[in-house]
Amino acid sequence: YEKRLRDLVADMNRYSDFGDIIKVFKDEGHWLNDASRPALRALLKEIRDGSVTFVLVHEFRDLAILPKDLFQILKTLDCHGCGLRSLHEYLLFERLEENPEISR
Repeated sequence: YEKRLRDLVADMNRYSDFGDIIKVFKDEGHWLNDASRPALRALLKEIRDGSVTFVLVHEFRDLAILPKDLFQILKTLDCHGCGLRSLHEYLLFERLEENPEISR
């Protein structure tokens, strides 16, 4: 998924000054519903510290599977002015905009 995210950022930078991927946080070998995921904890700490201002994920479920956990993470991002974009949802909505008949 990291390559897809990097490709998306490269594509977006062709049309505007979207930015660059500065750091990748991966919790390989941990369950998504495991609150003790070291990379997630590190990401949230950097968001609270203000060193991370935008998060790009493959899917929102990469942050958390349980809605209550995702809500807490989204609340943290919002409280600290951190933006969020999902590659999966971005591509889905892009396809719907290009082909409005899909959404009917």
